[in-house]
Formats: sequence, C-alpha cells, structure tokens
Amino acid sequence: MRLFAVLAAVLTLAGCTATVPEGPERTPDYLQLAGHAVFGDFNTVDYCSLLDPASATKHGGTEPTKGLSSFDYCSLLVKVGGKEVTVEVGYLATKESRRVGDRVPDENKKLPHGLVAERGTTPGESDCAYYLRFIDQVTVRATASRYAADGVPKQVLCEISADVLDGIIASVSANQVRHRIFRTGSLGTADACALLDDARVSSEIGTTTTRSVLASKHRCEWVAPGGSSVLLNFVNDVLPPDAAEVTPYPPKLCKVQKVLGPAPDAKVGEVEFASLTVNSMTDKEPCAVASALAAAAWPKLPAA
Repeated sequence: MRLFAVLAAVLTLAGCTATVPEGPERTPDYLQLAGHAVFGDFNTVDYCSLLDPASATKHGGTEPTKGLSSFDYCSLLVKVGGKEVTVEVGYLATKESRRVGDRVPDENKKLPHGLVAERGTTPGESDCAYYLRFIDQVTVRATASRYAADGVPKQVLCEISADVLDGIIASVSANQVRHRIFRTGSLGTADACALLDDARVSSEIGTTTTRSVLASKHRCEWVAPGGSSVLLNFVNDVLPPDAAEVTPYPPKLCKVQKVLGPAPDAKVGEVEFASLTVNSMTDKEPCAVASALAAAAWPKLPAA
C-alpha cells in the first residue's frame, strides 16, 4: 500500500491521473499531496470522512451532532455558550473555480505535505472559513457559522474552523477519504449544468451570462458583469415541513426548490432536492426568472 501511495503522488506530479487508495496508513510528512490524487472523483467524495466531530469541540464547542452528508459538503451542529454553530466541510474547488481575493495564506499554520492553510477574508461577523490548498491548487473548505442574532464571537468561529481544518489534514494524511455510491435516480448521478441551456439563462435574466467553472457537477452557476447570477445546485438535507417551493427574498433574490424524495439511508428526515437561486440586478423580477428556469430544468431531473 505504501508503494502505491508513493506512486500515486509521483504520477500526479508528472501530470498523470491517480487515486490515493483508502486506508489507515499515514502518508509521510515529506510526501507532497495533490488534491486530484487525494480525492479522485470530486463528485462522489463523502465529506463526512473529513469531518471529525471531536475537532469541532476543542474551543468550547459541546454536544456535536452526527455529520449530515450532502452532495458537496458535510455539516454538523455544536453548542457554544448554549448557541448553535453550524460546522461544514466541503466544496472542493480547483484553481479555475476558486474566487479571487476571498482568502489569504495563514502564515502561522505550518503544514506537512506541501499543504497551505488559507483564511477567508469575508467581512461578516456570523461566519469564518478556512481553506486547505494542495500542491495542484485544489482546495477544500472548513466553515463555522452562526445565526446573526446569536452573538458567538467571530474569533471563536475562526478557532473552530481552524481546528476542523486540522482534522481534514489528519484525514487526508491517513488516506481516510471515502466515496459515496449513488443509487439510480439519485441527484448524485445528475449534472446540474446539463439542465439549463446557457442562452436560455441569459434570455430569462435579461443580460449575457457566463457559466462559471465549478469542480462538482452537483452545482452550476451563471454570472453576469452587472452582478446578476443564477445558481442551480443539488442538496441532500432536511427541509422544514412547511418549506415553500418558491421563496422570494426581496428585492433581488428568489429561490425555487424541487424535492425528489427521501434521501437514501435518511436518519433525520433528509430529502434530495434541487435548488435554483436567482439574483436579478436587471429589471427582471427574480421569482419570475427563477420559475421560468425551473420549468425548463425540472423535467430533466432524474426519476426518483
């Protein structure tokens, strides 16, 4: 197994595709890690294999819940001073799909395997993100967030996300990345970008859009120079019993959701659903745009 792991990393550095096998054997610190070799098929990564509940409780967090596995992330809840904090790991990104200017290297974290820790730079007080960057510029994100009114200090959120990042490093160093197998009819088998034509998106929102490059086929995004955007993504999560199919967020946002059915192995009522969010900076009404695009996309969803 050790020889295979070394060969996988060497082949990656040489430009070949290889997948690091799963297993408990730790990769030596001197061996550099490439994200494509570590994660293999980005579309099937089980992000809960990267999220250790114990890592989310080192700075005062208590009562961690079991990780909830969605298509592009794994999340759990911890309590901090009696307030709920959501911890997420996921959203693999490549050099082409990462946003520019939303993070800076954290010089205080010296990591093995050629890895680099990057701290998110968003100004809000209700969340904090850390990113783990591999030698091929692939990144994975750890986030801690809370409700705006709950008052958990951002410093605490950053400490939690930094600890969770350490847990990710331990998981990839030990070759513990797992993959999911999706049943026939699951949204996990679908390609979000195949559900909508680029020209149709531009026509409905009233401005020319460009499709973003994203690492996962479970998410597709179209953006326009004026700030308009359309995001179509697949989710495996719990929805409130009274969740509306169309939810406006005046004046510019609207979300339309389509539930396919119960998620496989659902433990707390998880369902698979498609979500389409429109941010309209044109004179087009966002819910009208979202509903029109949903009418074009939903018939192409897999049969549950």
